[in-house]
Amino acid sequence: VYLIGLSDEAGALLLPGSQKTTWTPTDWSSNGEWIALTGRQEEGEDVYLLHVDDGTMVRVTVDQRSSSAVFLPGTGGVAPPTEPSPLIVHGGVGAQNQNIWIFQGGLNISDGVSGAVVTVNGVSIPNVGDGLYPGYYSGKLPSAVPPGSPLHLRVSARGMIVEAAANVAEATVLTVPATGAVFDPAGSITVRWTSATDPDRFKVFVNTNRIVWERELPGTARELVISASELPEEVELLIAVVAYNDGSFSGPAHPDSRMGIMSSHGPKTVITIHR
Repeated sequence: VYLIGLSDEAGALLLPGSQKTTWTPTDWSSNGEWIALTGRQEEGEDVYLLHVDDGTMVRVTVDQRSSSAVFLPGTGGVAPPTEPSPLIVHGGVGAQNQNIWIFQGGLNISDGVSGAVVTVNGVSIPNVGDGLYPGYYSGKLPSAVPPGSPLHLRVSARGMIVEAAANVAEATVLTVPATGAVFDPAGSITVRWTSATDPDRFKVFVNTNRIVWERELPGTARELVISASELPEEVELLIAVVAYNDGSFSGPAHPDSRMGIMSSHGPKTVITIHR
């Protein structure tokens, strides 16, 4: 089979023992590897599938019969149009300190996007990964943005521009448990807090000198019960509840993108689990 002048619009197909056939590209396969060509001859309509990488051509329907032929490579095959993968933006953004990860195609370190132009409220946030973490950007605003005031993130990378905005979340106030409370390891710990607004989400953290337990909750939550058996005993445990706003994104941003604008830490509670 010889394919003559393959283009996006029309061309001609020459089959052994037949006259030249006018064809029109009509569809791509879902994986983008095959193009469907619908051909018109005097006796009716034929449909072929052309594999754009190796040149294999399969005649799918010819007068109720099926057969196959091989396309000679190098005569003008067309690659399917491709769209770049969206950017995945993950922020650990505060009222002043900015920590932002940018990925494309996945969340592995190797998927990190270096060389992007990143700004928050117009302040440049540099790429500080030093080659080990190519998608990591970190910097600091000249002063803290007050709760309820907006942060605007702009990312320009690989010919794409992604923007996002959200307000700095209001700090939460822990009301239960009281600092100094002691709990039995067989019991439970009720954590309650107040917030002036409903953020996008909360995170409840339990720390020693590191995070030993955490849980994410919707922004409407105001209470959580923790089983004491999930926490270490005989050490001081610091409980904190942090509010997050994740922003509205525009441009080619992956739906999992989050600004992660966190509130300043409000009062924390220190408890102990003791037998």
